[in-house]
Amino acid sequence: ENLLEIGQIETGFAAITIEASLPVVVAMDLPNSQVLRKILTSQPFEGKILSRWMSELEAADRSRMMAQIRIGLGQGDSSVPIGRRIFGTGTLNNVDGVRQLTRANIQSIANTATNFITNEARQELYLANKAIIPMEVYVAVLDARTTPICASLDGKRFPVGRGETPPVHFNSVVHGTLIETE
Repeated sequence: ENLLEIGQIETGFAAITIEASLPVVVAMDLPNSQVLRKILTSQPFEGKILSRWMSELEAADRSRMMAQIRIGLGQGDSSVPIGRRIFGTGTLNNVDGVRQLTRANIQSIANTATNFITNEARQELYLANKAIIPMEVYVAVLDARTTPICASLDGKRFPVGRGETPPVHFNSVVHGTLIETE
């Protein structure tokens, strides 16, 4: 529901921004919430829909925790060291437990899913208004963390709906597209 709301906010913001930048008055068509909901529930990013990412994350987390319990019990540990293996230690801010991988994966999924819905919502807005938005430009933040694929796409122009749409890889958080109006 939060991602759906982000998608709706993004299309509203993008429409207002585009309308304000045009030399003529236009009223842009906005995609409805059913279209955005369908994107979230049926359109995959990185090969899986969001609900599958979350269920696999939960299963992997459970498996990692159970493995640590089995290892701890096999070594004769009490519940305290087993808990530390799972959740980490306070001295290291709990980053040394196996749940840290889950936290990192959740952050990656959140980053990718947020980038996915904002860009897909904008794509729906652009497609609904192709008469005034014929072209888009891929924009990547070029810094030390930019991947080669994103760097190679930066500045490329595509007809609306025909080019690459961010995210083009997992944990892509800041790329998007710009539009060109006639």
